[in-house]
Amino acid sequence: MTMKKQSAKKKVAAKKGRPSVKRKTAPTPAPAPAVVAPAPLVNPERSTKTNLVIGLLQRESGATIPEIMTATGWQAHSVRGFISGTLRKKQGLTITLGEREDGKRAYHLPAAEEAKR
Repeated sequence: MTMKKQSAKKKVAAKKGRPSVKRKTAPTPAPAPAVVAPAPLVNPERSTKTNLVIGLLQRESGATIPEIMTATGWQAHSVRGFISGTLRKKQGLTITLGEREDGKRAYHLPAAEEAKR
């Protein structure tokens, strides 16, 4: 007579005096369908972060990286990448970096530059 080999779990359960029974779990409920919010009825031309940053850069005093970070919710490296990649390279705008009267470094976009866009 041959005996079937017991699995490791059954051997452990048998040693501890417990029956090796698989427990059934309750089926997980199906996820609720996602609710898609309708698009806001706002002119996207005016409400983009690009336009927000350009507006900050066109101020007479320009904008510092912390000011842009606060306005957009971006991190510093994202602000610098946006200025150099999107504004300078892709859109061809001339962004200058200078020092304000308060000693802070600020980026500035002359208003005439925006007209080229």
